[in-house]
Amino acid sequence: MNTGGCQCGKVRYQFTGEPINQMFCYCSECQHRTGGDKWFGIWVQTANFEFVGELKPSFHTRKAVQARMCIITFAQNVG
Repeated sequence: MNTGGCQCGKVRYQFTGEPINQMFCYCSECQHRTGGDKWFGIWVQTANFEFVGELKPSFHTRKAVQARMCIITFAQNVG
C-alpha cells in the first residue's frame, strides 16, 4: 500500500500496485507551484486509488504558461 497527502495533512490518499507512468516536469508553472526546480508526478490505475483523508480535495483546471492544461489539487480549506 502506497500513501501520501497534501501539506496540511487533511487530504490523504492511498493506492496499490505499481504506477502506470512517472515523470519530472521542469516547466515554470511546476517550478512556481513546488518552489523548486521541478515537479514529480505518477499515474496509477483509478481502480487502485482512493482518497482516505479527513477532507476530499478540490480540483481546479486552467491553462498553464506553456499552453498545457494543469489540474491543481488542494484541500478545500486551503484553496
